[in-house]
Amino acid sequence: SLPPPAQPMASDAAEEGAPGDVDATRQVLLYYCYAPLAGRERDVARWYERDCGARGLVGRVRVAADGANATLRGSERQLRAHQRALGCAEALGTAAAGVDFKYGPGEAADGADGALAAQCGVDALHVRVTGELVTLGPRAARATVADAGVHLSAQEWHALANAGTAADTVLIDARNAYESAIGRFEVPAAEARASAGGDAGPGGTPAPTAAVERPPPTLTPQIRQMSDFAQWAEDNERALRGKRCLMYCTGGVRCERASAYLRKELGVLDCYQLSGGVHRYLDAYGTRGLFRGKLFVYDDRLATDYGTTLGGGEHCGRGSGGGTSEAVGECLGCGAPCSDYAVGGRQRCGKCRMLVVACAACNGARAAAADQAGGQWECALCAAAAAERARAPPPPQRRLRVLCLHGFRQTGKQLRGRLAKLRGKLGDLVDFKFADAPHLLLSPREWNERQRARRRLECADEQGGPKDEGHNAPAPAAPRRAWLVGREDHERLYGPVRASPERDAGAGAEGGAEDAAAAATVWAAQRYGWEQSLARLDEVTAAAGPFDGVLGFSQGAAVAAALASRRPESFSFVVLASGFESPAAPVVADSADGAVSAVPSLHIYGDGSAEGDVGYGGADGARVAREAEALAARFDAASRVVVRHRCGHIMPTDKEALVVYRKFLLGQAAATASS
Repeated sequence: SLPPPAQPMASDAAEEGAPGDVDATRQVLLYYCYAPLAGRERDVARWYERDCGARGLVGRVRVAADGANATLRGSERQLRAHQRALGCAEALGTAAAGVDFKYGPGEAADGADGALAAQCGVDALHVRVTGELVTLGPRAARATVADAGVHLSAQEWHALANAGTAADTVLIDARNAYESAIGRFEVPAAEARASAGGDAGPGGTPAPTAAVERPPPTLTPQIRQMSDFAQWAEDNERALRGKRCLMYCTGGVRCERASAYLRKELGVLDCYQLSGGVHRYLDAYGTRGLFRGKLFVYDDRLATDYGTTLGGGEHCGRGSGGGTSEAVGECLGCGAPCSDYAVGGRQRCGKCRMLVVACAACNGARAAAADQAGGQWECALCAAAAAERARAPPPPQRRLRVLCLHGFRQTGKQLRGRLAKLRGKLGDLVDFKFADAPHLLLSPREWNERQRARRRLECADEQGGPKDEGHNAPAPAAPRRAWLVGREDHERLYGPVRASPERDAGAGAEGGAEDAAAAATVWAAQRYGWEQSLARLDEVTAAAGPFDGVLGFSQGAAVAAALASRRPESFSFVVLASGFESPAAPVVADSADGAVSAVPSLHIYGDGSAEGDVGYGGADGARVAREAEALAARFDAASRVVVRHRCGHIMPTDKEALVVYRKFLLGQAAATASS
């Protein structure tokens, strides 16, 4: 356990910030620290309770396995005494040395009372142990601060924002919808930037700004809590890829995890965060910068303006009673400019309880109608969700049953995991069934072990032991399977292959040399095993069918394309992701005369632009895109849908792609129901 905080002597009370210490005005101290606290959370929480309690501080402290975050109120002397104690104690360890402590005036907003302070959690000291310092949820578990974006000072961040364009840069507000509603960064057009100071730092000479048509946009996620950020990021993945992402939040703590999620899970690597958040930016630029409106804060100040800087440059802004900022928000009732949550008391949505912006007049009218139908507020998020539900077509009477075929060196179980997000998004429309390919792939070492086991079994069989299990023993520790294989793998599995002029076209006299196409692509040499795969799929269809459609990924797409075209009575549509047409299984037999398949098809593939994009067989993204395009051309354009993306060798689950998926699948469900 941690040692208790040092108790000041009576003579040292004024210096050390004892509970009875009262100076001119109350201050607010904000800080966070990411540090490994796993297993010590309770001890650290108790340290905060003792130290802050002894000094008479109030506010909120959040302690988790990955660090601590605090909003404390007291006299400046009390707060600075706490800061010194934190640096000397073992609570946060050596990480405390790098903490950015932000001080500011702590007077509540005009008209605020004890009820508002209690609602904001600043009426007393509240120390809470939580699972995460910033709650992003299970899907972001791998994204730690070690993966966070590059920290930029206010001046560096300002310069990049001013120099960016809509073509290469986006600003990302890593806060909730009700925060960005009253204040956010907005980069003006080039001419306005030049007149406002361009890329210059505070007090510097304006730098020339190139003429651009559109400044970088600010993306303000319409989310209620940070656990919704990961879903927002996935839905907007296309808007982020290939762009420089400049992130900001109130003080920096949320950007640490949010930027890590973009980099770790979505591969958006060109990601930067504003060090110290909007607080430090306002310290540097005040009203001369890019921030418009008011900064929302989680205490009874409600929002802050651009006040004077305190000693040491540790400014946290004035309470909303100061009111010098322009209104960028709108009253939810009448649409009038309004950026103040303090007018007439904080108003909330009657459905989700999120804060809403409302002017004094609308507050009064709504209060008078509170006992009548429609007297409650409905926030923009709830209204949009209701409108979307009203527009949505009715769900199909039953889910589509889709057979899913994995790629080369994969299994059905692996594809199931790979499509987990897609299954979650489309689970109301589709019942996904996964099959394993018949051909087992083994490394040379595994083949040798398998052969030795086979010989042992043969000897045991000759001596009256267990029956010979041949090539089926033992299986590799991590199964890898394929629908089509090269000649060497096929002969290992099934013995010498019989000659087939059509299949072996282009091979050398011994069948081991690849022709020009095979040399260019691995899959061109993998033209063996189609008969066994077709037999396996017929077995799966007979046992687990019937199916409405078939989905294939990579090599599985090559097989799915041929299967749907050759078994139209079993599959009424096909979904092909990063596919190609295999020489072993052409889509249509008479491909030479340009014939196409009439099966409705959805084609999903990357455009080859993703950084490090490597597809099946090690082929680069551009070649994979060409092969997938050629496969799409083998299907009738009248019933063909194509989704091109910039995400590499995957099936994207962003909002734009999901809209196309759902529309295609709903159309197939309607066709199935009417047939």
